[in-house]
Amino acid sequence: MPVRSRIAALCVAMIGLTSLAGPVVAAGPAFSVQILGSQPLEVTAGQIVAYPVSIAGVDNTQTVNHVFVDADVPGATYYGATTSVGTCSNSAPRCDLGTFRPTSPAALVVLMFVAPTTASISSVTATVTVHSGEGTNDSGHAAHNDAFSDTAVTNIHHGGTSTFFSRYVVSRAFDAGESGVVQTDQTISILNPHATKVTVPDDAAVTAAGAPVTLSEAFVAPNAECRGFPCFGQTSFISVADGGTFTTGFVASVTFGAPELPSGMNAKKLHVIHNLSGTAWEAVDTSCGKAPVAPCRLSTVTLRDKSIVVTMLLKQNGNIKGY
Repeated sequence: MPVRSRIAALCVAMIGLTSLAGPVVAAGPAFSVQILGSQPLEVTAGQIVAYPVSIAGVDNTQTVNHVFVDADVPGATYYGATTSVGTCSNSAPRCDLGTFRPTSPAALVVLMFVAPTTASISSVTATVTVHSGEGTNDSGHAAHNDAFSDTAVTNIHHGGTSTFFSRYVVSRAFDAGESGVVQTDQTISILNPHATKVTVPDDAAVTAAGAPVTLSEAFVAPNAECRGFPCFGQTSFISVADGGTFTTGFVASVTFGAPELPSGMNAKKLHVIHNLSGTAWEAVDTSCGKAPVAPCRLSTVTLRDKSIVVTMLLKQNGNIKGY
């Protein structure tokens, strides 16, 4: 699947969280604006970075007939946008959300940019602004071109030191009593040799944190080592509920595509290591058995195309590598 199509499909699946952001100017119906962070937080120069934005009315008792959102990311190039309400421009980072009523649900807008390749630019700051106004038909207490905004920062990596690749998924918040699955692009190919899937448990720690889930995949530096052995393929970055630890564990399934496997690698030889934080690692090579104790492997399966899928039970967020 082409990069543009794959990223657009991922972005449509994103669901953000809502929170209140202070207005720049407030003189009527107010709106909350929250960028759900930079996705991913760090990106290779020239790759795509996205800003999912949740937009909702705040204590509004009247209808606002014209609401639109735009973004400014100095140094980056606009790539495209999707929205759950209204339409977005192909030529400029602007989406027209149309009419907001007191009962209107929050809108989700995802604005995408290409990270700058200029060597001197190590980060960019995105500012997303919502404008509201009714034009010439304003009522006496309506919004008058009010503006509400939020910002997010993206770190940019250049040259041989770059290990980041902008493929990611951000899930919605899962409700109590509900489990959910989030995954990156699961179509394995030469262009997408790696895939990650997480099943979020019905767990008190998850529901208390709202269960935001972020998955991203990064290239492993060629000479990186895992416990004295060369790493291979991409790294799976997993974050569930902003760093929570789970009593029941959560299931992570990582597909190491055939194009990224070293010559002669098979399911019996494949080792998996889980980076918890800094230099703290744990091996994920033990079978889970009848009474699973995380970390452990639920299964290791070789597909017809020779890709290897490792499904494991984990208790903590972190990075997964093969060696």
